Amino acid sequence: MTKPSPLRDFDYNVIEDILEEGLQMVYHAYLERRSPKLYGLWNPAEALVQINPFLRRQEGKELEDVIILHEWLHAYGDLILEVPNDRFREEQIHWWAQWHCRQDPYVATYIRSFFVREGFWIAGSEKAVFRKKEAA
Repeated sequence: MTKPSPLRDFDYNVIEDILEEGLQMVYHAYLERRSPKLYGLWNPAEALVQINPFLRRQEGKELEDVIILHEWLHAYGDLILEVPNDRFREEQIHWWAQWHCRQDPYVATYIRSFFVREGFWIAGSEKAVFRKKEAA
């Protein structure tokens, strides 16, 4: 029997653990100017997630949510799971990012809530209810 991927265990408690590791997240226009254009980038040397600031306007909030989760899953692998960089393929990380967004549509909004000063706007945040998922 195949053992489930540890990327499945990403949750609100993991987000807080990653934040305690000092992760920062910013919008970075450089990603738009790159060729090819990047939607997001995880920089492990600086514990920094960079998101393309034009992504939401050009592709929509749903894709920005997935990209935020995608980059945070990279950070999860590096900072919490401490696995080698090549442990997870990009396709695996992207699949799990989409899965987490489907399972909990507010998880990316929860992440954004820590980075409002960096320009991450939270539409309807006054109505959003963030609840920590209890560890099983």
